[in-house]
Amino acid sequence: MNTDTITVKGREFTLLKDSKSGNWRIRKRTEDCWLDKTTGISELGEARKMARIIIERHLNENYRILTGNHTLEEVAQAYLSFPKAVRPYVAEANVSRLRQIVRDTYDLELSDVIAKNITYRLWEDYAAFRHGGKLDLSTPRRENIGITSAMRSACSLFAKKLDRRYEEAGIRLDFANLRTVPSLPILKVRRQPLPENTLPAILAAWRDLRDTDTNLYFTIGLALHAGLRSSEIDAATTAWIEQSGANVKVVVKDRPDEGFYAKGGTKDDSWLAGLVLDDQFAFDLLELKESGYANIINLRPESREWFFGHTVNAWVRQFIPRELDRKGLHRLRGMYADAIKLKFEAQILASRAGIDAARLALNHNTAAVTLQYYLTPQ
Repeated sequence: MNTDTITVKGREFTLLKDSKSGNWRIRKRTEDCWLDKTTGISELGEARKMARIIIERHLNENYRILTGNHTLEEVAQAYLSFPKAVRPYVAEANVSRLRQIVRDTYDLELSDVIAKNITYRLWEDYAAFRHGGKLDLSTPRRENIGITSAMRSACSLFAKKLDRRYEEAGIRLDFANLRTVPSLPILKVRRQPLPENTLPAILAAWRDLRDTDTNLYFTIGLALHAGLRSSEIDAATTAWIEQSGANVKVVVKDRPDEGFYAKGGTKDDSWLAGLVLDDQFAFDLLELKESGYANIINLRPESREWFFGHTVNAWVRQFIPRELDRKGLHRLRGMYADAIKLKFEAQILASRAGIDAARLALNHNTAAVTLQYYLTPQ
C-alpha cells in the first residue's frame, strides 16, 4: 500500500509513500491549505503520528483563520511603506508586477480584490493565461523565464519576513499560500558567441568617452574593468576607491542611512572588492577621488533612471545587439569575469586542486562543507 489518509481537525490529508526514500509524505492542495512535507519515517504507524504533529502545527501556526476585508491595494500600499533593504524602484516594480498579473488573470484592479480570497492558484492561473489558457508544466519554453520572473517579483510582497510588518500595520492575512510559485520548465538556449572584434571595438569607443562624456566613461569602466552591477555603479562614491600597493579596488559597502545594501548581503568586512584591471582607468579613479568629488557618477536624481535604463544600454547595444544578449550593461560584467579568470587562471586551478584534495582527505561529499568549516575563503 503506497497511499493512506489521516483526518486532523475535520480535514482529510493524504499520505503518500515516496518511491525513492521509502518515507511517508503528507500532501494536500486546496485553496485554503497547501501542504507538501515529508514525515521522514518509513513505518506507517509512526509516520501517522508524526504527520498528525506536523499537520496540527501547520494549521495552528501557518494557516490562521483569515480576518478582515483588506484589498490587495491596501496590502500593496502597506508594503511600499515598509523600510526595506531594496531600492524604492524595486519595491514599486514588485507592486507593478502584481498589478499586471491580477489584471491579466482576472481582469480586475488590486482595489477590487479581497486579499484573503487569493491563493497560490493566482500564479497557476497567470501562467496558464500566458500559455494560452492551459498551464503547461511539461514543455520547456523560453518565455517561461519572463513568466517566472514576473511571478517571483510579485511574490516578494508576501515574503515571510514581512509578516510582522503587516501585523504591525493591522493587516493579519495568511500569505503562506502565495509563497509557492509553480516551477516552469525553461528551454535552455545556447548563448551565441560574440564576434571576436566586439571587445576591441568596445574598448576603443569607451576610451573616446573619456573626453566627451565622463559619466558614461566611468559607468562603462566600472562594469567592464571592476565588475560592478548597475545599482552599485549608481550608488558608487569616491570613498569606495581604495589603493593597496599597485592595485586599485572599488570596494562596495552598505550605506543603511541612504537605503543602499550590496546585493547578496555581506558578513563583517567581507565586502565586494572589484579589482580594477585597466591601468589608465585605475589612474582616472584615483584622480577623481583626489579631486574631491563625492560621487563617481554625477547626475540629477530625476535623470538617473533614464540614464541607466536607456542611455547606458543603448551605448552597449551598438556592439552587443539585443538578439545576441539581452543583458545590456550587465554583459560587460561577464566580460570582466572572463578577464579575471584569464588573469588568475593558474591560481584558480591551484586553489581548486587544493580544495579538492582537502575534501577527499576529510571525506566530504561536497566542497561547500570543506570551505565553510575547515578552509578560509582565501
